[in-house]
Amino acid sequence: MYHTHVSDVNQQGKGLSGALLVVDDRSQYDPSHDRIFLAETDLEQPPMLNGQLDPAPDTVRAGETYRLRLMNITLGAPYLVFRFVTDSFPTAWTTIAKDGFDLPLRQQEAVPAVRPVSIGETMDVTWTARPGGSGWLEMRSEYGLLFRRQRIVVVAGEALPKGGN
Repeated sequence: MYHTHVSDVNQQGKGLSGALLVVDDRSQYDPSHDRIFLAETDLEQPPMLNGQLDPAPDTVRAGETYRLRLMNITLGAPYLVFRFVTDSFPTAWTTIAKDGFDLPLRQQEAVPAVRPVSIGETMDVTWTARPGGSGWLEMRSEYGLLFRRQRIVVVAGEALPKGGN
């Protein structure tokens, strides 16, 4: 991720921050299955999600695994919590990387889909979309206050547009 360190409240509050993706091999990156969820500062509102106050729904395909990159570049949400809540059942994901580095296999395990991400931190998780598993990716404060959420719609057997959205 990138962000300013000079007049950060003013500059970052006006959009001088974002996600950078570095891969060893371009063929490893699949925009139809790799998603970025960036919590950013907005001086007028609680943190934004991917630059949006009300992010549009995203569509994924049941049975497929997605890599979700959870990033916190806010100025005032040190214990931001990302979580995925389905309409009908609990779900899990597996943390696979922190700050761009793969975790050792012994640290990669399926856990409930709740992940705190501190300021300046990046967490990568894998998540497999289950049939009937549509729900919300939520961004909350450490005390549970909902800042933003994005609808994730799980579809079965339909071709998705290039890029997944």
